[in-house]
Parts: sequence; structure tokens; C-alpha cells
Amino acid sequence: MKTLKFLAFVGILALAFTSCKKEEEFTLVGKWNVDKVTTTAFLNGQQVHHEEETNQGWIQFFSGNTGVDDDGGTFQWSLSGDNLTITFDDPDEGEMASFTFKLTTKTLQKIVAESTFEESYEIEGQVYTVSVNLILELSKL
Repeated sequence: MKTLKFLAFVGILALAFTSCKKEEEFTLVGKWNVDKVTTTAFLNGQQVHHEEETNQGWIQFFSGNTGVDDDGGTFQWSLSGDNLTITFDDPDEGEMASFTFKLTTKTLQKIVAESTFEESYEIEGQVYTVSVNLILELSKL
């Protein structure tokens, strides 16, 4: 009877260890489809623009913390926890630009990244605050 219990116990342990798959760790490295870009703009707290664009090409993250998009634009990236920072050469400004996104969804097949940018301008003594909320939805290709 002891032998039967021992064999049953060993069988249960063996089943437990063989049925558990090691979960893959999240990685940005790879090619991602830009499924949707949602942009919402505010002027002094009032919404003035909302736009949703779908199927906006692809973006690829390389293991050396560099990347490229489907237009040939290159960038550098870093990931710290849920914060993704992308730095690129902004031809409109003639300098490097950097944006940090909070990854609100982070799976092996889907990413949702959100960022808010805010700037204030003074025109003829009046201060205007412009903020833009950007949401990117990506799926692994």
C-alpha cells in the first residue's frame, strides 16, 4: 500500500512539472503593425480635436535599442518597466525629439501605449495651454 501511495505521489509530481510551460517574457524586439493611432487635442482644457486612424503601417524594434518604421525613419528606444521612450531626429525642428509612452497593455501579441504632451504659449499677454493625448495600438506581425 505504501508503494502504491508513493508511486501515485511521484506520478502527480511528474505530471505537475511536465504540464507547466515556461511563460515567454515580454519583448518589444520584432515587427509590430500599427493597428490604430488615436489623437485627442485640448486647448486650455477644452477638447478641440479627436481623430482615430487605423492601419498606419509598421514599426520594428531591434535588439540594439534601435528601430525603423515603414517609411524608413530610424529611432532609438529604451524600456524601463512600463515606460517606453522613443528618440528620433525631428526634421521639422532640426533636432532630436523624445517621447515617453506608458504601456497600458503589454502582451506577447499586443501593445497599447499612451502619452500626453503639454506646452504653454503666450500670445499678446494671453497664455494658451495645448495638450495632446496619443494612444498607439500595436499587434505583433
